[in-house]
Amino acid sequence: MIEWMGASEWYDAELQQAEKAPPRTKRGKLRKRLATIVLDKYLKEARSTAATDSTENLTSDNEDRHSSLDTAKIQTKISDARRKRLKNIFHTGRTLRRLVQRTHLGILFDPDIWYVLQYIYRAIY
Repeated sequence: MIEWMGASEWYDAELQQAEKAPPRTKRGKLRKRLATIVLDKYLKEARSTAATDSTENLTSDNEDRHSSLDTAKIQTKISDARRKRLKNIFHTGRTLRRLVQRTHLGILFDPDIWYVLQYIYRAIY
């Protein structure tokens, strides 16, 4: 849980840094979705080069094209799954940080912490 809190802290710091100098689109407008850009940058750094090298070696055979298209679809699904997993980790870490700020650090050692979080969400929303 502490790792999730640290990951969400890092992610929030990256977002704040991106807000200071937001990237621009091709037409020169400021980008609105900085979280997507930060997450894409992280996923691009984390992606292994071995997987991308294997898709660059395409031949003229139909079988190789179909297999490379399947590989591209699989890589897209893997990337989407990683993105979803990271978003869940960042959200859970942010929630845990708020909970620790409202209560105390000892709440992390409570075996029923997830029930406490559900109760807080029901009370807030």
